[in-house]
Amino acid sequence: AKFPKYVTIEGFKETMGKEWSMLKYGNHELVRKHAELLAEHIREVMEPGGGLKDIVLLRPSAINLDTTATLVYDHLTTVLQECETDRMDRSGHLQGDFAKMSQEERAIALKGMFSLRSGSVKLNRKYVLIEDSVVSGAHYKVTQEVLLNEGVA
Repeated sequence: AKFPKYVTIEGFKETMGKEWSMLKYGNHELVRKHAELLAEHIREVMEPGGGLKDIVLLRPSAINLDTTATLVYDHLTTVLQECETDRMDRSGHLQGDFAKMSQEERAIALKGMFSLRSGSVKLNRKYVLIEDSVVSGAHYKVTQEVLLNEGVA
């Protein structure tokens, strides 16, 4: 499989739907498969431009339970041991129905909830956020905002 993957909803259902469902609900074989595909892609894209030592793999914010993204991240860090690591922390859960909020309401609700675990960025590094799905983009936008505020270019 090549990255990035852009598919229509119908195309996704036909080609990856069953596998994605199995992945989302706890299939470690598929976690390893997708982590290794992602590692291959990261090597392909990043090694010609400076190498894996310039990369920080960023674990997404998960409070108490692992998610598909955190499981993929955990395996990815064993495959790409030469990369530095860090993680986003989240101070709590939202009150209210996130799905019913507008983009602006989501941004306001998440403001100040995310922080970088290490407390400081590694300048001159490329941060790669490992995420399993993007619905509204609110979490990765907040993550990006935290990194930009800390000086990542």
